[in-house]
Amino acid sequence: MPYSEEEYIKSVWDRAMFEGDLKYRMMNGQETDERKELAEFKKKQEKKKAMMLERAKAGLKELLDEEDLVTSKVGDDDNDDE
Repeated sequence: MPYSEEEYIKSVWDRAMFEGDLKYRMMNGQETDERKELAEFKKKQEKKKAMMLERAKAGLKELLDEEDLVTSKVGDDDNDDE
C-alpha cells in the first residue's frame, strides 16, 4: 500500500469532509450534482495517490543508490588490503 498511516488517515478524513459538505449543501437546498462531484473528488484523490507513489519510489531509489554507493566504497576498501 503506498500510504503511510498518516496519509491513510488524511485520505479518509478528506473523503469524510467531502461527503459531509455535500450532504450539508443538499440539506440546505443548494444545487448539487452528487455523481459528478464524487467523480471529480475521486479523480483528484487518484492523482494525489499517484503523486505520493512517485515520491515514495523516488525516495526508495535514492536510499538504494546511497546504499549501493556505501557498499561499493566498502568493497573498494577491502581491495586495498590485498
